[in-house]
Amino acid sequence: MRKGFTLLELLIVIVVIGILAAVSVPRLMSFIDEGKSGGTQAEMSAIKAATRLFVMHTKRYPTAVEELVVNKTGGTGNAISGWKGPYVEDDVEEVAYDQWGNKYNIYNKELDADGGVGANGSFTIDGKTKCGILLVSPGKNGVDDGGGTTYGDGGDDLYEWLKFDGEPTAAAAE
Repeated sequence: MRKGFTLLELLIVIVVIGILAAVSVPRLMSFIDEGKSGGTQAEMSAIKAATRLFVMHTKRYPTAVEELVVNKTGGTGNAISGWKGPYVEDDVEEVAYDQWGNKYNIYNKELDADGGVGANGSFTIDGKTKCGILLVSPGKNGVDDGGGTTYGDGGDDLYEWLKFDGEPTAAAAE
């Protein structure tokens, strides 16, 4: 009667464990990325809700996410008139960064008074020209692939409209 395992039996067990790990680890990583993406979308929705209250008090949109927590223009400048925040309960370090640790960006490309593209230009969202104020997460790769202008083209950037003006009118373009 033998006690223990042979070297061959141990090698077979190690190979089986290795194969299981090779198959399951990438799947686990995709679940983690999906969770971070969903968490970032939820944070962006909360920032949008906080922005509505910020606008009611200050009569303007924030230029940086930090303004929802700190009464400073851009998060570091002069006091903001009418500010009654903080508009979110988290610290600046938690609010200003997405689930991957990348800083959120706010881009302002509003329509002009005639309904045309304003002075800051426009966005291209899924191939269409649109204007408004956009909150952007650089996504998993940490790079703002859209560069403040083009989103929804298959990159990993996530975006949320803080204010959607729509598409420029044809009459304004003439």
